[in-house]
Amino acid sequence: LDTNAGTVTAPVKTLSHACKNIGPSLVLCVPGTYAPFDFRNTDAQGAKLKILRAMGACTIANAADDATAATWTADGTFPNVWWMPLTPANKPVRVVLDSSRLDEEGLPVPLARYVDVTTTNASGLGYFHDVAANRLYVRYQTSSVNTAGIKSRLRIVTGDATTKVMALGSKMLFEGDWTMEGVFLQPLQNAGVRAYLYGDFAGKRPTVAYTVSHAMDSLGADSYLRKAWAHRPQGDGWHYTDSGGLASNGVEVDCTATYAGNIAGEPTSPNTSNGSTTHLACNVLRINGRYARNWGPDIVDTGTGASWNVGTIAGPGAPSGNAFGLYTTGPAMLLDCCESQGHDTADVATTAGGTIQKFATSYSTTSTAGGGGSITEYVP
Repeated sequence: LDTNAGTVTAPVKTLSHACKNIGPSLVLCVPGTYAPFDFRNTDAQGAKLKILRAMGACTIANAADDATAATWTADGTFPNVWWMPLTPANKPVRVVLDSSRLDEEGLPVPLARYVDVTTTNASGLGYFHDVAANRLYVRYQTSSVNTAGIKSRLRIVTGDATTKVMALGSKMLFEGDWTMEGVFLQPLQNAGVRAYLYGDFAGKRPTVAYTVSHAMDSLGADSYLRKAWAHRPQGDGWHYTDSGGLASNGVEVDCTATYAGNIAGEPTSPNTSNGSTTHLACNVLRINGRYARNWGPDIVDTGTGASWNVGTIAGPGAPSGNAFGLYTTGPAMLLDCCESQGHDTADVATTAGGTIQKFATSYSTTSTAGGGGSITEYVP
């Protein structure tokens, strides 16, 4: 309970209470699932760096119904479509994961999301969340498949645009085996006070996945990420922009971003979101990262900042209209010992006055367009 003392023998229940009210900077987190929370510089403990150390596999997620334990009923109009009841108080269904189908990353493929039962029935494989009736409708491949019989394959993740872990003008450090499902990270300046987000992750699982927003939305903040993995966010993977007159700065070491913008395989066009991207006056250092299958450029820098990329691997890309690998539309981009392959448009590209200087970088195609963009070799 949160009324406990917050000791090893009398732990508190929520991360929110532990960060805001318990004195020590180090918060030891036992394995389990925790609710999203925010930590503000105006909280009682807001002046401290809060270190959240996972003592095992820790997950941050909203409450979600259990597809395995639910009772599934064949729809009266479309008998190939089955439905289960949903808890009205829960957040909207973000994705329904199918453990019997794995993507190139070895992770469950989400079912396609549809807008009504009729379209779901015509799809052969997908789901519809009926918010008014509090029901989840699923059709699974063929008329011979009874959803009630294969429900053990399905897992529900919930979330919306408010589902986040926010560091508001505060300092927060994650250590260990953390994953956030349907929950994004948002370090955000508060009245000119810069936020700081640090993450030294285990790298065993996606760090942030299936979000409505970017995996991390850095707003007037400084971020250091190691072994962080963004997977299937609707927006960008790692996203940096200015806020309140403060530019965001980032360091990504051994980080990964995959399938950004791929909205659960929906039939509508996916967002052209990026694996990692800077905007306005932001700067970022990327070291030994991997960015692949993102529906926009795997890495794109815009605005007036700069990036230094060392040992970065981009690609293969996704089959989208923005299939670029390493791409700048303005900032200076340094590429040292990088690799970019498998992009439909260009592996290395610049436009609108952007400049790329590269050393020992492997690629197959390049592109320059408009505004005097340039791609040149240099010796560091």
